[in-house]
Amino acid sequence: MSRILYGVAGQGFGHAMRSKVVLDHLKRVGHQVEVITYGQAFPYLKKYFSCHEISGLNLVYKDNQLDYLATIVEDAKKFPGVVKSFKQMSKLVHDFEPEIIISDYEPMSSLLAHINKRPLISIGNHHFITNSDIHFPQKFYKDYLTVKMVTKAMTPNADAYLITTIANEKVKDKKSFLFPPLLQDDVLKLKPKKGNHITVYVTSEFTNILDVLTDVDAEFIVYGLNKNKKIKNITMKKFSREGFIEDLRSSRAIIANAGFTVISEALYFGKPYLAIPVSKQFEQIINAIYIDRLKIGEHHEKLTAKIVNNFLTHVDAYTQNLKQYKKSGNSELLKKLDTLIKKLV
Repeated sequence: MSRILYGVAGQGFGHAMRSKVVLDHLKRVGHQVEVITYGQAFPYLKKYFSCHEISGLNLVYKDNQLDYLATIVEDAKKFPGVVKSFKQMSKLVHDFEPEIIISDYEPMSSLLAHINKRPLISIGNHHFITNSDIHFPQKFYKDYLTVKMVTKAMTPNADAYLITTIANEKVKDKKSFLFPPLLQDDVLKLKPKKGNHITVYVTSEFTNILDVLTDVDAEFIVYGLNKNKKIKNITMKKFSREGFIEDLRSSRAIIANAGFTVISEALYFGKPYLAIPVSKQFEQIINAIYIDRLKIGEHHEKLTAKIVNNFLTHVDAYTQNLKQYKKSGNSELLKKLDTLIKKLV
């Protein structure tokens, strides 16, 4: 078995939850793994694996829009911490002597792989943007160029890119492979059921969402506002993984930002998706575009009562289309990863 260093991006829970699926597999088959991460991912992953906290970079959002200037200012303040973390992780590499390094959109692990001449594998959905033949409206081209530059810098020149996606486009090179989304066991073990409520999940600031939803004749369960409160037709809940998954699987549909993890779980349960991607964050924009293109939901730049009402009139049609969505477990990607580790080590 091999010694593996695994880097995980720490903003939000999406990277951590996807990585846990892979880390559980690596641990189960007998590999020795050390994880480096930060932010929200660190307290989550350290409960299960040997984890090392580093100083990592984050994106800053304001009113459902990526704030480039605030992101640059906040991340610049972290530079001394990043340098300190790099020195500490360089010592970890020296002591642990990993035979292979895996990165889920985490740049320090990629840099350590290249400096120490270790094989590097990228796992995640972001390289769908850079390594496959995607199509999108011209108005998003500036945002595309920005995220393309950042994504290439995150995991440059990997030996393989295992890319999770809900779409099926042509890849640009022989090192890139497309797979269905990775899903945690708490999702895979459940069967969907159809209820009457609409689950709402927001991860960035929405200033008017309650005003919008109270003007719609439907019941909503809202996560992301960090409150347990009921207002008219809206039940707000503080986030819990178990509660959210139960409300998602028993919902009629979902309204949310366009983060890849929530999309993956919603589509697995067969729930039509109304996506409101974070403005200027192209990774969410392209996810939302493909929801529209696959006719399993729709996306809009702003949320209004008219948009929600129109979406609800098409939910049955989207539900029917979702029957053609390929549901898959995690075996395809994990089998490919096992093959690559044997080949590269």
